[in-house]
Amino acid sequence: MGVVLGMAALPARAMAQGAPPAPGSQGVLVDAMSAPAAVLDPMFSNSAVTREIDSHIFDELVTYNQNYVITPDLASSWSSAGGGSKWTFHLARGAKFQNGQPVTGNDVVASLERYMAIGVNGKPMRAEVASVMSPSADVVVIDLKKPDADFLASLANPLTFVAVMPAREAATRTPLKPPQLIGTGPYSIAEWVPDQYTLLKRFAGYVPLSSAMAGGYGGKKVACYKEIKFQVVPRRRGQSG
Repeated sequence: MGVVLGMAALPARAMAQGAPPAPGSQGVLVDAMSAPAAVLDPMFSNSAVTREIDSHIFDELVTYNQNYVITPDLASSWSSAGGGSKWTFHLARGAKFQNGQPVTGNDVVASLERYMAIGVNGKPMRAEVASVMSPSADVVVIDLKKPDADFLASLANPLTFVAVMPAREAATRTPLKPPQLIGTGPYSIAEWVPDQYTLLKRFAGYVPLSSAMAGGYGGKKVACYKEIKFQVVPRRRGQSG
């Protein structure tokens, strides 16, 4: 995966030299991809290509670190009650979308409702969830129909990306395309030419959601490059690898 979000994704020699490059200090990274992303809306695809691109654009409530441990993403902390039937998430302070608006609990609620309505593997979650609400701007409460200690794993599963987006866009039940694809990640979509390339640009207003060292999909993400171009380079007939 050609991810360059933080120190854990940099070459070993760069890590050995200490801190990663400053945000935006590098030029353009071109990532050759053998297949195009048929759709960029993370809720309509669980393909590796779409997931690789979207991991730079969107965040989830929780995710996995390099040790396969569930770690904070947009949720800075959480707790459960009722044996795992009620989950309360506190959102990270200062997080904002790539259109400049702050992230609120209502955005998270709308995103979860969208995922349960049309997302890949959203139906099992919909069958499990009784209600999703936001009692305050930085709190989201999910009530389940019955206790489930593994519910966090469903939210963090990278193969079923529960991306958080503005409530206005999350109200849409059809595949979103740029410029409606708006996330909270360190890169936004600058241009998408289907079957050719996807160009991302560094989001200057990005606020790291964690101070922990980057690892897996979690930790402090550093947008070292000004732009990332995912260029489709189809394999030639008979070419392997």
